[in-house]
Amino acid sequence: MKFFFTAITWVFMPLLMPIYALLLILFVPAFQFDSNPNSLQLFMYPIQLKWAILIAFFIFGVAAPGFSFMILHKKNMISTLEMDGRKERNLPLIITLIYGILLYLILMFKVGSGILPKYFFALPLSGSVVLGIMVYVNQFRKISLHAAGVGILTGFIFAFCLGQVAYEFWIIIVSVLVSGLVISSRIYLQKHQPIEMILGYSISTLVTFLVTFFYPN
Repeated sequence: MKFFFTAITWVFMPLLMPIYALLLILFVPAFQFDSNPNSLQLFMYPIQLKWAILIAFFIFGVAAPGFSFMILHKKNMISTLEMDGRKERNLPLIITLIYGILLYLILMFKVGSGILPKYFFALPLSGSVVLGIMVYVNQFRKISLHAAGVGILTGFIFAFCLGQVAYEFWIIIVSVLVSGLVISSRIYLQKHQPIEMILGYSISTLVTFLVTFFYPN
């Protein structure tokens, strides 16, 4: 069981959750409310455009922060890549926050909100807001970043589905099941107390949902 739950925490590590969220909205059929009949639905985007979006998010949301964490670990600024200690999380969180803001600004000024739907702008923005809150809360108590990660997935998928006239309901079920698996894994591995999981998940889910749902079209 320990191997299974450890694998879950790595497969669904926080940095990967926005990528999973994008895969769901880009490859699972859904139809938006009041959509321009001449515009493509997200799942109908050309594969080249899908890959371009995924690569941009992967570079700024996974590769760059992950590489930075390895440098911090090599310089003994963090004890492990999981960053179990509360105090050693501050710098990695701030670094990830900076990359999230950079991605959002690049999308805003290089692409423009009139070209891509709001979801591609709301995701890095909501992630940055969540990270900012995590940085603040981390000054007082440890909070689960894994729970925050699946909270981003859940909040984003819920907000996305509410903006569709038709969608595959199973993507909501998947987001909830993944959240339960990750939270259960962290508790089983004794990485967090239940309150740390509840805080991380509830804050992240609520913030991501609100930012995504109310982000202007």
